[in-house]
Amino acid sequence: MPDRTQPCIALTRNGDPCGQPARFHIGEGSGADGDHPGQPMCHNHTKQLLWWFGRQAGNHPAAHALQEERRLHTKTEQAAKWEAPGDVYFGRIGNRVKIGYSAHTAKRRRTLELMNGTEFDEFVTMPGDVDLERWFHNELQEHRTVGEWFEHAPAVQEAMLWVKKQGS
Repeated sequence: MPDRTQPCIALTRNGDPCGQPARFHIGEGSGADGDHPGQPMCHNHTKQLLWWFGRQAGNHPAAHALQEERRLHTKTEQAAKWEAPGDVYFGRIGNRVKIGYSAHTAKRRRTLELMNGTEFDEFVTMPGDVDLERWFHNELQEHRTVGEWFEHAPAVQEAMLWVKKQGS
């Protein structure tokens, strides 16, 4: 895993150093002794490099190595995301209820309100994780309308009241 304190070595379009935190070390482990530390690069410049390799080098081994490095890094990031402490939330707009999980609940709430073009009529949270969110989804499956949205049925309202008590 790269040292995230190192800046990206790539240059921007105007020739200035990128300076974003490095997320990958490109070429790590290469060299005669296999001890090359690699060049620190940010996420965006790594994507650009992958694109370039795909266009210029076709099946070049370096392109495959970069893709594998990115796949492993993404998998690690996703695992960390789901393990982060957060909240399970129920947000009601009219007769629709969104049941979700977020490690950044206030930001997620605002994003959902902007996407729906209105504020929530009711929004309750409690400490929880993805497993608890899935449990609610399974328990209330018969009231699901689409994705993580449910109809505002008595069972869903009862779950919202319980979550409200737990979060207080």
